Amino acid sequence: MTDLSVNKKAIDAVAAVDAAQVNTLAAQASRAEASALFFAPAVKLGADFTMLAKPTGDDRKSNLWVATRDWAYDVCATVLAGEAGLAFLNDATTTGKAEMAITQGKMKGQTRDKKYIQQQVGKLIGLIKSDLKKAADKPSDGASDAVERTDCDRFLEALTKAAKQCNKAKPDDSIPVEYIAAFEEMMAKLK
Repeated sequence: MTDLSVNKKAIDAVAAVDAAQVNTLAAQASRAEASALFFAPAVKLGADFTMLAKPTGDDRKSNLWVATRDWAYDVCATVLAGEAGLAFLNDATTTGKAEMAITQGKMKGQTRDKKYIQQQVGKLIGLIKSDLKKAADKPSDGASDAVERTDCDRFLEALTKAAKQCNKAKPDDSIPVEYIAAFEEMMAKLK
């Protein structure tokens, strides 16, 4: 049988998990802040995070949308593959299978095909977009804690389930009869 005692090895492992969680939260906050800082010039022009998606349909007619997406794509491509990588990606004569030895950027030293580099640029834009979306979705009423909203949702779902169970023609006896009567009385008062 495995030793399940409280020992130094177990304590050190849990301490590492706790430290990693703290570092993860700090990194997420830092990334969100950097995303907002990056996108600030576009916001001044009237853009929002939805404009980081590829423009389709009528969106292609919006100069702001197209300019915002192109700008974000160019910046992210330059970060990942350098200026030469950006030129490679923008070259219409190269196919998705064309390879490039990357000499600049985060991917420096790698040889990758155009399609892979495009995917990595898309992922980076997606991270920025999700950070901006989270910031935009954050409630301004002070209830910024996601746990509170989740608990409220669970509470409302539980009430809905209880109401369904109480109103069944043949209840499964998971709720005692006296609770059903009290629940029905409470619901009648709310009407």
